[in-house]
Amino acid sequence: MSECFLSIVIPAYNEEKRLQTMRKICTYLSNQKFSYEIIIVDDGSLDNTCT
Repeated sequence: MSECFLSIVIPAYNEEKRLQTMRKICTYLSNQKFSYEIIIVDDGSLDNTCT
């Protein structure tokens, strides 16, 4: 496994609607020349945050 240049950790609780912006972030990052990871931490959301 290669070393990751950028790690983004996002705490999420009932953030289903807001996490849709993750597509824009992923599109931007996928066009960069560095490795990255996005970790979304869900702690018992009652909506569809984790789907």
